Amino acid sequence: MIPTWCADYIGIPFRSQGRDRSGCDCYGLVRLVLSERFSLTLPMFAKEYADSSDRRVIGPLMERELPLLAGDQIPNPELGSVAVAYIAGQPLHLGVYVGDGMILHAKRESGVLLERTSSLFFRNRIEGYYRVN
Repeated sequence: MIPTWCADYIGIPFRSQGRDRSGCDCYGLVRLVLSERFSLTLPMFAKEYADSSDRRVIGPLMERELPLLAGDQIPNPELGSVAVAYIAGQPLHLGVYVGDGMILHAKRESGVLLERTSSLFFRNRIEGYYRVN
């Protein structure tokens, strides 16, 4: 069963470096949800990049900071775990697993939405799920 609180985030517009309800990129959404729903604080990282679509910066940043951003990898997704998706061989996208095979995430073209792990977007891209400490 998907938590009812997911509806509070759906429709937040995409905004590169966004960290609040006025707009979020994928990391900003993960940071916002983990803070509001799980009392976990992640670093801002907004100053680490100018545009969330800059793969030359985002990929290496995510690889370097993944243990801090996402914690320990777990064998099976659980409510609130961070899903890490690889695109073009780099860790470039994050979302929050919310149960029933669904991930809450932010996409440039649609803002925040729920999407199945089996969707065309996520299929064969999810590198793993992580429990933030």
